[in-house]
Amino acid sequence: MRPRTAVVSLLVGLMLAVAGVAAADYQAGQKAYARGDFATAAKELAPVVEGHANDARYAGAFYMLGMSQSRLGQNKDALSNLECAVKLDASQGVYSLGLGQALLNARQDERAYTVLKGIDGAALKPKQRTPLALLLATAALRSNHGGAAVETLEARLAASPGEAVVQRALGATFHYLGRNAEAFEAYAAAFNAKPTDLESGRMAVKIGLAQAAGTTDKAVRARLYRRTADVAEGLAGSSPGPKTAVLAGEANLGAGDYTAALGWFEKADKASPGDPMVLASLAQALGHLGRLDEALAADGRALASSPDAELRSRIFNHLGDVHACRLELDKAADAYEKAGNAKRAAEMRKLAEDVRQTRAQREQFENQVAKLQQTAAQLDALGEREGAAKLRQRIEVLKSEIAGIDSNLASVKKALQIDYPGPTPHPAAAKRPQD
Repeated sequence: MRPRTAVVSLLVGLMLAVAGVAAADYQAGQKAYARGDFATAAKELAPVVEGHANDARYAGAFYMLGMSQSRLGQNKDALSNLECAVKLDASQGVYSLGLGQALLNARQDERAYTVLKGIDGAALKPKQRTPLALLLATAALRSNHGGAAVETLEARLAASPGEAVVQRALGATFHYLGRNAEAFEAYAAAFNAKPTDLESGRMAVKIGLAQAAGTTDKAVRARLYRRTADVAEGLAGSSPGPKTAVLAGEANLGAGDYTAALGWFEKADKASPGDPMVLASLAQALGHLGRLDEALAADGRALASSPDAELRSRIFNHLGDVHACRLELDKAADAYEKAGNAKRAAEMRKLAEDVRQTRAQREQFENQVAKLQQTAAQLDALGEREGAAKLRQRIEVLKSEIAGIDSNLASVKKALQIDYPGPTPHPAAAKRPQD
C-alpha cells in the first residue's frame, strides 16, 4: 500500500523547472525513492523542500519525502511533510492517500477516516483503488465505523471481484466485529481465490471450528464442520505438515467422518511423532471408530509425552469416556477425577455401584436357575411331572428377569457411547484480531 510511483515522471519535469532547486539532489532522491531506498531518498529530498512549505511546485517532493520517512518509521516528520503536500496540491488523490496512511501510523484514526473518505477513488489509477479501500476500511474500523468498513470493502469487491487481499480484509473486519459466520465465508473466499494465502485458510478453519463447536443443532453443526473440512483439506494440500493435517482431522472429526479424520491424524503423527495434541486427537478418532484398545493406547502415549495442563485434562476426560463405553466405570471415575471433572466422576461412582448391584442380582438369578433346573431334572426322574413343570415356570420367570437386566445394562452401555460434540476450538479463533 505505498502509492509512490504514480507521480514520479510528472515530478521530475516539474521540479527540474523550478528556479533555485538543487536538481542533482532532487534526481538522486527521486531515483532512490523509485527503487525503494527510502533512507537515501529522505536524505536527498530534505534539503530540496527546505524553506518551500508554501510553494505548490514542491508538493511532489514533500510527498516523496513524507512517504520515505513513513517507511523509515519517522512518523512525526512523515505526517508533517505529507500534510504539506496535500495543502500545496489537494487535487492529487495519491497525496491524500499517503497522508491517510501516515495518520493511521500516528493513530489519528478519526482524521485518517475523514481524509481517506474524501478521496475520489475514480480519480485514482486502478492500482491505487484497492489500497484506498484497505486504508479507508482500517480507518473506519479503528474509529468505530464498522458498518462503513464493511461497505467499503464490499464495494471494492463488487467493482473488482475475487481480489483475495480484499476478501481477507473483509474476513478480518467481520471477525473484529464478532460477525464470525460472515468472517468464515470471507476468509474461505480469500483462500479459494488464492490458495497460497495460507493465513486466510488458517483463519477460515479456526473460525469455522469455533462456530461449529458453539452450535447446538447437530445437523447445522455437521454442515459447518463439513464446509470447514473442505477448506482445511485444501489448506493441508497447499501447506502440508502436521499442523494443517491436525486442522483437517479436527474438521472431519466434527463432521462425523471418523475414517478421514483418523487418516489426517495418522499423517500428523507420522510427521510429528510424540506430539501429545496429535496423539490425543488420534485417540478420539479411534474411539469413535470403536477401536477402543487402540484409543486407550494413544491416550497413554499422549500422557507420556508431557502434555500441558489443559491438554492433560482433555486426555483424561477422553480416557473416562472410553472406559465408560466399556462399562469400566470405576476406571472411568478415576480418569474423570484426574481430569478435574468431579461431577462426572461422582456420576460414574454412583453408576458403578448401581451396575455392581445389578450384576450381583443377575448372578443370583443365574444361580437360582441352575439349582431349579437341577431340581426339576430330579423330579422328572422321580416321576413328579407336576412339580417339575412348576419349577420350569419359575425358571422362565427368572430367565425373563435376567433378560431384562441384560437389556438394562445394554441401554446403559449405549447411553455411555461417546457423543463427541466436536474438536476443542483453536484458542486463536476466539480472539479478535489486533488493530
